[in-house]
Formats: sequence, structure tokens, C-alpha cells
Amino acid sequence: MVVRVLIVDDNYDDVHAIRKILEHEGFLVFQATHKEDCMRIISEHNIDLVLIDVLVCGGKGCDIVKLLRKKRDYNLKIGYITIIPEREIDTRDVEGVIQKPFEPHELIRHVNRVLKGG
Repeated sequence: MVVRVLIVDDNYDDVHAIRKILEHEGFLVFQATHKEDCMRIISEHNIDLVLIDVLVCGGKGCDIVKLLRKKRDYNLKIGYITIIPEREIDTRDVEGVIQKPFEPHELIRHVNRVLKGG
């Protein structure tokens, strides 16, 4: 089974790097830069995992996560990708956090951990 991952980030360089790493590992990758695209892609493609930057949309990543948790009725896994230190983020609604910058093996380890539920 192919795992579908949605990257929600408005930094093109970060999206490109993450996408390249995940696709190399066999993941099917989608990308969004704002809430509307995020919600549309999730509903159209049965996404398994959302990796979202806390700072996307001017710092609205946390708001998007709360909306996803309210609206989705299946077990969507969500992880933050961020430069903000984890101790400064409300992580109650996500399965994990990966700090930018990261090495490819760290991203893959994080993704696998989040897919297993944290």
C-alpha cells in the first residue's frame, strides 16, 4: 500500500526538499500552501499523513491542525515540521514534531514514527 503524504508549507525550498526525500522512499506526495488547498487535497486523495509547518499562512499551522481534527472522521496522522523549538508549540493535536533543518534519515524516521501514532 502506498502511503499518501500531504506537505503543507509555503516555503518552496522546504517543500521541494521534503518531497524529494519522501518520494525517494516510495511515498506519494501532495503539497498545499494554504488551508483551502489542504482541505481539498485531503478530501480528494484520502491522505494518510499531513506534515504541516507551524508558520504556514502567517503562523496559522496550528489553526489548520485544529480544523483538521474537527472535520475529519478517520484516523488522519499529523506531524509538525518547524523551525520553532518543540517546547514552544502546542503539540496536543499532533503525533510528532520534526525540527528544521533536518537530515533525510531524520525525516524518514519521524514520518514512520508519526504513522505508527507517535
